[in-house]
Amino acid sequence: MKRLISSSVEVLEELVRFHGWRLVLKGRSLLAAAFLISSLVVGVGGTSGPASASSTDCLSYAYGCTPGYTASNTQGTWAWSHYGNIPGNDISTPTGLHNCTLYAAWRLEQAGMSDPGNWGTAATWINHTSWNHNPTVGSIAWYAGTGSNPAGHVAYVEQVSGSSVFIRADNYWAPHGYTDAGWVSASSVGAFLHPHDVPSGPPPNGSFVSYQGNVYVIAGGAPLYVHSWDVFGGPQQTEALSDGQWASLNSVPADGSFIREAQSGRIYRLAGGSPMYISSCIPLSGCPGDVTIDEWAVDNAGNPLSHLRQVPSDGTFISDLDDGRVF
Repeated sequence: MKRLISSSVEVLEELVRFHGWRLVLKGRSLLAAAFLISSLVVGVGGTSGPASASSTDCLSYAYGCTPGYTASNTQGTWAWSHYGNIPGNDISTPTGLHNCTLYAAWRLEQAGMSDPGNWGTAATWINHTSWNHNPTVGSIAWYAGTGSNPAGHVAYVEQVSGSSVFIRADNYWAPHGYTDAGWVSASSVGAFLHPHDVPSGPPPNGSFVSYQGNVYVIAGGAPLYVHSWDVFGGPQQTEALSDGQWASLNSVPADGSFIREAQSGRIYRLAGGSPMYISSCIPLSGCPGDVTIDEWAVDNAGNPLSHLRQVPSDGTFISDLDDGRVF
């Protein structure tokens, strides 16, 4: 809360300086005024100037609102080659490297989109792909350029709920850069671009998802609980699931799925929802498609969070690869 208040004060101060507003508080302190805008954020596109305001759940002058992304860690990607810190596209600020197009392009690349070339500033992205006013997960929320911000703004759409969308973005705004994320009205967005929408089907194996405050990794179409991000080298890009998406997942991994414990490297094959230890992957063609998981899920099989059973469900058939016996 303290960080949010501090950030809100800074945002208010920047708004006052940028617009030349005359701040009349009439008995209210600057901190109190910050509370009035703590649910507002100015979206910034391209390389300069404020764009449009929207309600927000997260505001950070670092990368607190963009899990798995720090701008500098995009080096080596096609997103960085087009929108990174290259001559003529200065994105350096005292709070790090910030640019809405870099973040949006990186999210598209992470979702599997191949290099489409450089689309220029955010304002010109609409000229390079299909668009409409219908938001979808994985689409790009697009804001046209304005007189004070001709570069426009783009953000990544993570969730859609009725007439609202949850967007996440990085922003360049001298002298600060910042990241933000939150729910906005779909009608407040200029257009939704569709260069590489996320398929509406279930999240792929190996992807991270969150639901009701918990984080899981998908294995065999089921969510296996992640007890600590440390085993994965820190927070990873995570998709927040709706109630409908959560309900569509398998309750336990599909039979034949392979999982590998991040801590120990032990590999298991699923049978009747239970992990069966594999001493060697050689006779199993290398255990294809194995998903790295937090060993907490195996150690706590039977716990509802784990989504693994302690023993295979009744009626499950398993065979011995050494002698062909069936059980």
